[in-house]
Amino acid sequence: MARERSTEIDTMVRMDAWATVCSSQGIILQKNLPKYHTSLEKRSRMALGMHTMIKRRSAIDKLTRQ
Repeated sequence: MARERSTEIDTMVRMDAWATVCSSQGIILQKNLPKYHTSLEKRSRMALGMHTMIKRRSAIDKLTRQ
């Protein structure tokens, strides 16, 4: 139980970090920050989506820099 909770908090922290990275990259998220009452699964799916978005963004940046 405690471990599950710490994982959830860890995910929240990571989500906040992703949101910060996204906003600093100029990527506008649909919602600025995930609401903490949304399910963990939904948040992790959002994190994965943001991760993919950032990877795609950096790939595009690399291509345009060449």
